[in-house]
Amino acid sequence: MKKIICLLLGLAGFAATLPAQAIAQSSTPQAVATASGAALQTNRRNTRRSGPMSYDDIIANLLDPISSMPSVRGIDRDPENPAKFRIIASRSIEIDLTNLRERLNRPNANRSEELDKYIRVISLTVREYDPFKREALRVVIRTSAALNEFEQETAFGSDANILVRRPFIAGLEEVVVADSPTSIAFMPQSRLADLNLSADEAFVIGEANTAELARSARWFEENGLLVAELDGAYASSLLKVDGIWAGVSARLEAPVAIIIPNRERLVIGRANNADDIRKLGELATTETTGPHALTNKILVQNQGQWVEIP
Repeated sequence: MKKIICLLLGLAGFAATLPAQAIAQSSTPQAVATASGAALQTNRRNTRRSGPMSYDDIIANLLDPISSMPSVRGIDRDPENPAKFRIIASRSIEIDLTNLRERLNRPNANRSEELDKYIRVISLTVREYDPFKREALRVVIRTSAALNEFEQETAFGSDANILVRRPFIAGLEEVVVADSPTSIAFMPQSRLADLNLSADEAFVIGEANTAELARSARWFEENGLLVAELDGAYASSLLKVDGIWAGVSARLEAPVAIIIPNRERLVIGRANNADDIRKLGELATTETTGPHALTNKILVQNQGQWVEIP
């Protein structure tokens, strides 16, 4: 479900729409797509009073300041309505210029002041909706296929949206995300520079934050197996919290075997117990379904690394 937030800071007609899927920044664009597919470019503000300002005039004046904001990847014009455009950023922000144009074209309007005020509110909104902060970084496990699809779906023109990701086991990858109260956003490589991080450093911080989150994990027994739940989407992330597994093994009095059939489900048994392995295999077969499916393989630790049981 989309959440609509209207800003009433003297800028009526400005609305921000927050979709579930997050899109994030790469290179700063210098052009805005028009309905015809042509590019409208501008290098300086032009507010001289030579007549009424059109929507194209207004966007030409907004383009460079908006494009330079952290997380902004570009501007997408609405082909059906010249007053509307969408800022492609960490979260998509929809802008309606109807009321701004009316104010700019009033007699004796201070156009530069009106535009500066509008840009300041947009900047505050972009920053407010940007989830990528060091303290918000986490790691999750996702399928390579799902991450590939996400990168393709969130590309902006020829601007690829490459994520901070690395291999985990066959078909699965570890990816850095930003956590917010309402969503989880995959972190694009282009945002690393904004946080002054390398990819390796982002993984270190994300894993450390995930380890802190793991303190709130819920552990319970089910059908003779141990189940872990963590804040909905983070159960499989426990595989990247090395510090917990010695304690789990001690609790079971055996080396551990686990399944992560989907992102919400992590089930643990004894790797040296045939009945536990049978139960894990049956669960993995029946529960690796749906859009959040991960793998139907049983995993064990070998020299500190998770590997599939042959």
